[in-house]
Amino acid sequence: MDAQRIYRTYRRYALELAARYDVPGDEALRALARAAFQCNPNLADFKIAQYVRARTEESIAKSASTRLEFRETG
Repeated sequence: MDAQRIYRTYRRYALELAARYDVPGDEALRALARAAFQCNPNLADFKIAQYVRARTEESIAKSASTRLEFRETG
């Protein structure tokens, strides 16, 4: 599965995470794009799903944490 197909497949998931973590949608989609690009396209579909979901959520959660810290100290 190539990066573009991965992105299209998990786009809704990234936007759901954006809502859950209160992060702008474009930030979540960029996190997804990075994960899709870095993912090995030769993995089995379930491994791709595990990788992309974990990396995307990790990146979005980190972004949310950074935004929260900035609001508290800014």
